[in-house]
Amino acid sequence: MTALYYLLPRYALTLTFVLISNFNPKVGCVMKEFSENVTSNTLIITFAPSNDSFAFLNALEVVSIPNELISDDAITIMPSGNFKGLVTQASETVARVNMGGPTITSKNDTLWQAWFPD
Repeated sequence: MTALYYLLPRYALTLTFVLISNFNPKVGCVMKEFSENVTSNTLIITFAPSNDSFAFLNALEVVSIPNELISDDAITIMPSGNFKGLVTQASETVARVNMGGPTITSKNDTLWQAWFPD
């Protein structure tokens, strides 16, 4: 099954999901982080620039994480209820918030990420 996720307005990064489409950044340097559950032994990533455009990719990092790190279900607020099937979704990290705690620098995080207090 192929699902389409249009997250940004000129360039397309595609896995099983379209993660970036029509991407036209307003600043010179942009870093994006996505999570995708890969259950096969192969990962194929396709870059397909739009006509009359170009892109520069400085780095691509693929990191294996434990299955337990991302739960398959979540509690929703509006509407109130439960959502199951998170591991079948592609998601983009928007912010890392250390609820009730201090800032954690990337040097002090096991996945080298910065966390900010709420």
